Amino acid sequence: MDILRARGTPSAYQVAFPALRFCVWTEGGFDQPDCGAAALAVFDAVMESLGREIGYLTLVKPTADKRIRLTRATLKKREEARAAVAAGMPVHRYLKAAAKTMSDEGTERVGLPGFSLSHIPGGPGFVGLEIPWEHPAATGLIARLHQIMDGVPLVAGVCGYGFAMAPGDFGQYKLPPAHLRFRTALMAQMELLSREVRYDAPFVQMRRLYQRRDAKGATIPEAELFDYETGLPDIGWRTYLGADLSARVDAQEGRETKLAALIAQGGAMEERAGHRVVTASPAPVWGDLNAGESITGYIAARAYLEPALASRSIRLLSAPCHDTSDKDRMREAEAYVDRFKEEEDA
Repeated sequence: MDILRARGTPSAYQVAFPALRFCVWTEGGFDQPDCGAAALAVFDAVMESLGREIGYLTLVKPTADKRIRLTRATLKKREEARAAVAAGMPVHRYLKAAAKTMSDEGTERVGLPGFSLSHIPGGPGFVGLEIPWEHPAATGLIARLHQIMDGVPLVAGVCGYGFAMAPGDFGQYKLPPAHLRFRTALMAQMELLSREVRYDAPFVQMRRLYQRRDAKGATIPEAELFDYETGLPDIGWRTYLGADLSARVDAQEGRETKLAALIAQGGAMEERAGHRVVTASPAPVWGDLNAGESITGYIAARAYLEPALASRSIRLLSAPCHDTSDKDRMREAEAYVDRFKEEEDA
């Protein structure tokens, strides 16, 4: 199965689906009034537009290491889910919804659209939607979610064309290097506890332990130990920055020049209550090399947003193709993380 051939319909792919992706992290959990109201508005918007396609829906309590099992989206389950979101999801950590599709062999399977609300009480929260990119409701629904977020305090977020795995399917390493052709495609795995956005001290400690083991007991200077700075997980058609990340961008040298370059390429920057939005181009593109689609706006957006990006090392661990045991796949993962920077430096 060659995912790099002509774009085709989602049913043509068995590994990932071409989608319009919307992913944002809220400062507060859904027990906070502003974030909770936004979560409920998003739930209603998604169900209004896609409710007939949603075949699976489940609520999950915060049980450690429990695999999420999608259950049938019965009327009772939908009512239960809405009531939980309206109450701020006080006893649930995750809400997952997905479409019921048919495979080429005629068997039932989980597919897109896929929808996720997840949070930790007090924050952060995560809102995720992945909808087939040519779906008739895609553009309008994404615009509606974008408007709902106006005034909501965000940590970070991205939106744009990309490839998404089936809801509930994990294993980013399985994805083929579609970004080598579709250069703007969002392919990194994004969820509530994405390491790029949320600092995870135990993870850093384990990485340092692995470093020492790899060094076979040799002492590694503290300055060389694995560490990372949280931040943006990726650059999208739209990229959302909270107050902290906006401050990092504003502190960089040449900020005004980089912003002017972005605007000259058709991009934009909007200050909204609770966050900032950087748009790379008037409309999302795939950056398809075969079609000669320009990505100059995305390159300019990356240059402007660079100080807000999470450390390259941690973004690499979430990149498609990432497999430390395979040098070729690691080169492809590095190409994903650096896909706009390499063009910029060329």
